[in-house]
Amino acid sequence: MDFIANPGSCDLVGRADELQIILEYIRSGSGTWIVGDAGLGKSALAEAALKELKAEVRPFRVHGSAALAGIPYGALAPLLTQLSPLESDSPIAFMRTLIGSLRAGNDPASSAPALLIVDDAHELDEASADLILQVVASREVRVLLLSRPGHAMDAKVFGPAVDRLLARYQLRPLTKNGVHELCQQVFGGRVLLSTSAAVERVSGGNPLLIFTLIAEARRGGTVVNSNGVWILREGCLLPGKHSIELTKRQLSRLSPGDREVLELVALAEPLMISALFELGRHSSIDALYEAHLIAIGEPPMPLVRPSYPLLGEILRGLVPAGRKLRLRQLLEAGASAGSLTGEALVRHTSWLLDCGVSVPNDRLLQSAAVANNLADSAFALRAASAVDQPRMASAACVQKARAYVHRGEYRSAQECLKDLSAADLDLESMNYAAHLAIRLQSPGAGDAQAIRPFSSDREVDLLQLHREVSEGKYTGVTERLRRHLDGALSDDDERSTILALTLLGEVYASTGQAARGADVTGNALRRLKDNPQRFILDHEWVLIRHVVSLIRAGRWSQIAAVLNRYTESASDSFAYWGGAIDLAMGVVQMCEGKYREASETLSGAVEGLRIHDVENLRPVALGLAAFTASVVGERVSWQRFSMEFDSIGDKGNQQSQLMGRGFILAARVVQSADPDAVAQLHSLADHAEARGWVSAEMDLRVLALGVGQHSRFARVKELASLVDGAGAALVAGFCRAVDQHDADQLVRIAHQAEDIGYVPLALLCLQEALNLAGSDQNRLREQNIRQLLEQLHQKGQSFHRGVSSPKLTRKERDIAVLVGRGKRNAEVALELGLSVRTVEGHVYRIFEKLGISRRESINEDHLRAEG
Repeated sequence: MDFIANPGSCDLVGRADELQIILEYIRSGSGTWIVGDAGLGKSALAEAALKELKAEVRPFRVHGSAALAGIPYGALAPLLTQLSPLESDSPIAFMRTLIGSLRAGNDPASSAPALLIVDDAHELDEASADLILQVVASREVRVLLLSRPGHAMDAKVFGPAVDRLLARYQLRPLTKNGVHELCQQVFGGRVLLSTSAAVERVSGGNPLLIFTLIAEARRGGTVVNSNGVWILREGCLLPGKHSIELTKRQLSRLSPGDREVLELVALAEPLMISALFELGRHSSIDALYEAHLIAIGEPPMPLVRPSYPLLGEILRGLVPAGRKLRLRQLLEAGASAGSLTGEALVRHTSWLLDCGVSVPNDRLLQSAAVANNLADSAFALRAASAVDQPRMASAACVQKARAYVHRGEYRSAQECLKDLSAADLDLESMNYAAHLAIRLQSPGAGDAQAIRPFSSDREVDLLQLHREVSEGKYTGVTERLRRHLDGALSDDDERSTILALTLLGEVYASTGQAARGADVTGNALRRLKDNPQRFILDHEWVLIRHVVSLIRAGRWSQIAAVLNRYTESASDSFAYWGGAIDLAMGVVQMCEGKYREASETLSGAVEGLRIHDVENLRPVALGLAAFTASVVGERVSWQRFSMEFDSIGDKGNQQSQLMGRGFILAARVVQSADPDAVAQLHSLADHAEARGWVSAEMDLRVLALGVGQHSRFARVKELASLVDGAGAALVAGFCRAVDQHDADQLVRIAHQAEDIGYVPLALLCLQEALNLAGSDQNRLREQNIRQLLEQLHQKGQSFHRGVSSPKLTRKERDIAVLVGRGKRNAEVALELGLSVRTVEGHVYRIFEKLGISRRESINEDHLRAEG
């Protein structure tokens, strides 16, 4: 059965602030005027306001319409039925009759004020608009006007008059978070973050378009449900018949001249505003901007484009080929195609192909390369496939391979790289092939040595270093990378500089210098952003390494900022990044102690990476998902992730495999205290130590501490002195406090860890402090620490208390069962044949293990987890 978008079936999403503002305006006096584009949810907001107001007002609704716009008082006719024919020429009579109808209304006995809601107020006839203004001025009735921007009635009546009487509120598109929430509500389940970000980008945050896009995507199979997670399977969302019809209605009232300018903007996107000025289209630019149909960039080179991507995509599809040709001729009379660069070059080449104009092969290749830089894989494939000159065929195949990588079609990419002839490739294409093949682990053309005849020794060696770093071979790599970086900077070789910085940052992050690594990869990302068209390096390749460095450095706010900037600008490359966004956010949530949120986010990441995973991140995602599922007690989920991890074999690089396996083993320890899993976890850490993977070893050793295994405590202390970053400093402080048996210092470190977002470490500190207080028999200190533990557990909302606590013994569980049933210590002692003193000692240990401070806190969840 087809899914039909039904906005009315969903709760109001992402409008809580707007709703409160509107309610305040209505309750405080005359009312408000909501202005917003079609589909933004003005009517839904009005309905939500009425639901909140309930009996506070008596609502009346009228509608403006194009059909009634020429009839005086046409919109208000339902409320003017008591008007005498003899009074039809008296404005005062109209006013008196309208107010009388609103006073009598549907409940004459009610003292609540009338609220007149005017839908599509921009379509009102002038007489109705004037009468409504008089009603507002009289303060007899409260008014809620709903209108679209950029219409004649705004300037003619509402603009100067209503602004003096009503508070005008401009309704904006939904934010990124609002779109994600709405997507989850419409889909009825979890949605990958990259999927909702793609919806937000294409729709511009318009709720009605979001409903329509989701309906079309589900029908067309563009989004799929994988184990309860909705994922964008292809790189982009394409418009269907319903979204096209919505857009047609939106454009139907444009004048021919305004429509022509909007078509020009869509076809040439982005277009310099000066080109439109040269055509004398100043008034159309103003009208389209006021109607929120175009967006104008900042000086000194303001670019004009459709207000949201879907509008441009639909417009380009609606313009017939003959009209496209005429519009091209109109625009090119004053513009040189040879001077076009970037997105404008891609759009112009697409325009030529649509018109059936022959495009030179070198222009096609250039356009394909730029399209790939912009992650527009669909057009890159189109342009590269149109190349028909044999000597350029190999270069076209390289561009196809890039496009296929962006789309997640890795086998197709590898096929394109087969049997390439170095003699047929220019230097740039050979470099593309080399980078792609190394990332895809493809032989032949991608071997770094294959480009030696066409490239510098520096570039060849950097590509070889790329392969060594990906295999975790760090011996001597740092010095070689520094040497290459110095040379590249000296020669102003920006491409080699970015490659060397990215690899150097990756090595730093993996060898215990995460803060330094984050600074270096951040430098690479900034350089790439400043020169996006000049380099063969994918933005995502650099970005992933930067995010990993930020995670290791514990810079949580920077991670969110970096990912937000990416999702605001990316398009087709979501297929490349996919579940990696959710993976990064899930790690942050886990480190902040939000285990249940992290479990949901990471399970989504696994599903996304099952479809698109060019960086082989799925092993570590599976491990993290299994661990967080075990922490929150989701046994079925953690077993499923563990089994899938075992089934994928040696997929991914060795460190990804190692960390994934470490979290799988930690999950087993949490679930069953398996001694074999403990031994294997330490063995993995020993392997990381032997390979020089300091950061991975540190993560594994601390993970072992977190699940209650302290046997390699000395090595943790040593590592804490070798690793940089705030997290390592806290671990070092934890080790010193444990050595000194200083419970108070552990509590102070716990507070520091919580403040900077290392909640698992804070829990570990408090648990150790509780153990020390218990051994000192300091009951007051024990009680205070238990309260802190309880508070921290509640903040995390979902942390399962078995993570850092040993399981109850059989006798402790028997006692816990009786205590949980409300029995006193003496009653428990009598029933189990123990002394009261023995029972008291067991009760204290039970409290310690469960992380609670009161008998009443023992519940069935604890006992089930311990059973």
